[in-house]
Amino acid sequence: MDFNSLTISTPSSGWLSFFGPIIAAAIALFGVGLTVRAALQNNRKNLLVGTITTERATWRQDLRAETALFVEAVHEALAKPSAERLVKVHRHRVGLRLRVNPNPKHQTDSDILAALGAIPTLIVAKNKVGALAKLQELEGNIQTLLKEEWDKSKREAESGKLEVKPVESKPLVLEQ
Repeated sequence: MDFNSLTISTPSSGWLSFFGPIIAAAIALFGVGLTVRAALQNNRKNLLVGTITTERATWRQDLRAETALFVEAVHEALAKPSAERLVKVHRHRVGLRLRVNPNPKHQTDSDILAALGAIPTLIVAKNKVGALAKLQELEGNIQTLLKEEWDKSKREAESGKLEVKPVESKPLVLEQ
C-alpha cells in the first residue's frame, strides 16, 4: 500500500468548502452585532446617568444659592419690615418651593414647604423669634435634603444605575 497515493475524502466536503466560510462569517457578524448593541446600550446608560448626575449637581447648587437669598431676605424683612422686603421674601420662597417635591410622602420636602409657608406669616405678625426658629428649622431640613441627594448621586455615579422610585406627585397647597 502506497501512503503517498492516499486521499482523504470527507462526505460533503464540497458544500462545506462553499458554505463553511459563509457560516463562519455569519457567526462572526452576529457576535459583532451583539457586541455593538451591548456597547451602545452601555453608552446610552452612562450618558443618562452622567446627565442626571450633572443636573442634580446643578439643582443642589441652585438650592443652596436660593436658600441663602431667602435667608438674607427674611433677615432684612425682620430687621426693617416693608412691603418691598416682604415681596423679596415671597420671591425667594417661591424659588425654593419650585425646587422641592410637593409630594407629602417625602417628609423632608414637606417639612421644608411647611416652614416656607409659615415664615412670611410670622414676619407679618412681627414674631421675630418664631420666624427665626422656623428659619433655622428650614435650614436644617435643606441641609438634610442636600445630604440625601448628594448621597443618592454618589451611589448612582459609583454603581452606574439610577435609583428609580416611582412616586405619585400632587401639588401641596399651603395655607398662608
